[in-house]
Amino acid sequence: WQRGDKSMYSFIANAFVDSEVNVAVLGYPICPQVSLTALVDSVRKALVHLHMHADELNINRDRFNICGSSAGGHLVAMMMATKWSDYASGVSDNLVKFGVPVSGLYDLQPLRLTSLNEAVSMDEKEAAANSPQLLKPASKTPMLITVGAAETPVFFTQMDGLVQSWRSQAGEITQHIENNADHFDIIERIGDPGSELFRQIINRLQ
Repeated sequence: WQRGDKSMYSFIANAFVDSEVNVAVLGYPICPQVSLTALVDSVRKALVHLHMHADELNINRDRFNICGSSAGGHLVAMMMATKWSDYASGVSDNLVKFGVPVSGLYDLQPLRLTSLNEAVSMDEKEAAANSPQLLKPASKTPMLITVGAAETPVFFTQMDGLVQSWRSQAGEITQHIENNADHFDIIERIGDPGSELFRQIINRLQ
């Protein structure tokens, strides 16, 4: 939410492209230049743009699979909680066919009391509105929710909280713990064809 750029993560595309999967690496404005609400909405707009322009981009609008790590993990869950038919005309609630939130934070209320909120500046209302754990999945989209085995306990707690909140309403939820990976290693595993996480993703693409 506060730093980074899509160019830093473009390497993730290589292994998927080699497997004949089209990849779009999304960028978004960061906090504090924009609010977290505006940041999340920019990603929604990007997915709608890809859907609307799928033909000219030569991609399949009926096979949108999304993955993100850290802030991206939170954003994946927010996209899965988006009721697309209300958001954009002509877009189905089933826009996203498969989601892979990796090492994300899904209940943002505790963050309001940490230094992380200095740039994000969430109040209680905004934190709640952007907490997937407090929202509902918009469809029965399957999900592979992942953390690294060497992550700090909070990421396991956040993963378990989202699973417990969504299990009765979402599609199939699979939890994956990537061995020998911490919060930073796991980003590289997404695009590593030799990793278990990559294999889990590629075998479940819809």
